[in-house]
Amino acid sequence: MKIVPVQEATPMRSPRSDGFTLVEVVIALSILAFALFGSISAITYCTRMNSVTRERMLALRAAERKIEQMLSVGDFTQIYQNYSLQAQGIGWDVVDGLEPIDPAPLPPPNDQPTYVYPSWTNKTLPPPPRAVLFVRFPLSQDGSYFSEGPDGTFKGSGVMTDTYQVDAKGNRVKDGGGNIIPQDFDFNGNGVVTDKILVSQVSTLKLLPVTIEVYWKSAANPGRNVGPAYLKYQYIFFKDPLK
Repeated sequence: MKIVPVQEATPMRSPRSDGFTLVEVVIALSILAFALFGSISAITYCTRMNSVTRERMLALRAAERKIEQMLSVGDFTQIYQNYSLQAQGIGWDVVDGLEPIDPAPLPPPNDQPTYVYPSWTNKTLPPPPRAVLFVRFPLSQDGSYFSEGPDGTFKGSGVMTDTYQVDAKGNRVKDGGGNIIPQDFDFNGNGVVTDKILVSQVSTLKLLPVTIEVYWKSAANPGRNVGPAYLKYQYIFFKDPLK
């Protein structure tokens, strides 16, 4: 009699229902880790941006308060004589909530070459009041006269480049090289924009531009002295035409 071997079929593995494999656990943990790191990065970024926004609002409010302080002064002569002085609360000021930069990045006005802004060099002593906010007028390089043209610097802080010539539609006018043209000012209202008006004749001005500059160490980039830690606020005082 011939014996035929019986082949037993290997049963198929039944579906697993008793937990995760190690590979699945590693994948799940990796996804959770990426999600956690992403959340931490988003929270850190939002916190930093909130700090930057808060700093800029402090700088803006300080500049506005300085302009309001200047508006309370009687006339152009008093405005210039008072706020061209490099003293705390007048020509420069501190701003609560903003960390100063030592030394101050903005040089003193050219008409006061011997003046040095206070800095905290001796760390064993309490910090003195240090300049964060600076007042600048459109004077010449030597600080002897008001310059109406685009060369009129704000005492070392550059021209008033935020004001440009515009056409009838309000578009900025460009020169042959494609550069926008700065707007010249007629300070004394005589129809000429190339005058050099001595500071002793400030009472003859019809308008007086001023810029408020604020420098501080930003929470977003504390290791640098420039970049986001800077605000420039410009204002033009107009004289009453009836006076």
